[in-house]
Amino acid sequence: MANKHFGNWADVFKHLALCEVLRLHQPHEYWESHAGAARYPLESGAERAHGIAYFLDHASESGVLQKSTYVQQLAQIHNGQALAFFPGSPWLAMKLLGENVRRYLFCDTDDESLRDIVNAAADLHVPPASAECVQDDGVTIVRGAGVMLPDRWTGGTMAFLDPYDALEERAGQIDTLGLFCELATRGIVVLMWYGFENEPQRKRLHEEFVKRLDRARLLGGNIGQYESALAQPPAGTAPPTLYGCGLLTANMSNDAGAAVEGCVRALTGVYRGAKLEGWGSGAVEFTKLR
Repeated sequence: MANKHFGNWADVFKHLALCEVLRLHQPHEYWESHAGAARYPLESGAERAHGIAYFLDHASESGVLQKSTYVQQLAQIHNGQALAFFPGSPWLAMKLLGENVRRYLFCDTDDESLRDIVNAAADLHVPPASAECVQDDGVTIVRGAGVMLPDRWTGGTMAFLDPYDALEERAGQIDTLGLFCELATRGIVVLMWYGFENEPQRKRLHEEFVKRLDRARLLGGNIGQYESALAQPPAGTAPPTLYGCGLLTANMSNDAGAAVEGCVRALTGVYRGAKLEGWGSGAVEFTKLR
């Protein structure tokens, strides 16, 4: 698989939030720009020890997490001792939405990941005609899907944009943030996950988000932003996992926004005592920005 960082705490963050939005919105079309695989084999390592392994060991400490859609989905692939596999976002989406979706659109440049999605779709009884997998730049493909989508379908469509760098320019002179703004303007429910490695990069992202959202006349509208970052970094030390990540959202319902915030706040709570090898504190701090 192309993604070597699956199962880290940032994956838990985004999948916890994504599952709540999927449950509450139940879109008729679901698109992913950077899908990755549907299922990953469980492997050891610092990232997964601090990520999915820690989460599974401590989720029972929070009533909010225990009731979360993500934990309920994980329970279905837990044999009492360990997960059968680590689920990626395509598996979670297809499991939650099932065969009643008009179209799933999964984009990735890695052919092995796309083959895994096709196999998972068959296992989850999703009709082959409903699961479209495209091996190409996802920003370009999803942008085209947004342009072609009839107006009457925009309210029932959801796009999950999952780049590492939201500001990296793609084909057609557009970056993922630009795609977010285009889809949001059309009324599509959009979630954009993004990562950052340090505070200067975080500040740069915030400044660009405000500038671009304002230019698209989206500021002050139905925009949400939720972030988490590792706490207490030792001076001059790079963490052995992603330092921080966030979720920029558009056109979510109030119920979905409240569910996302509640789950991510609860995640922060169970990470207060976490340790991360080579870092010291592996605790996670949560920030709601808008």
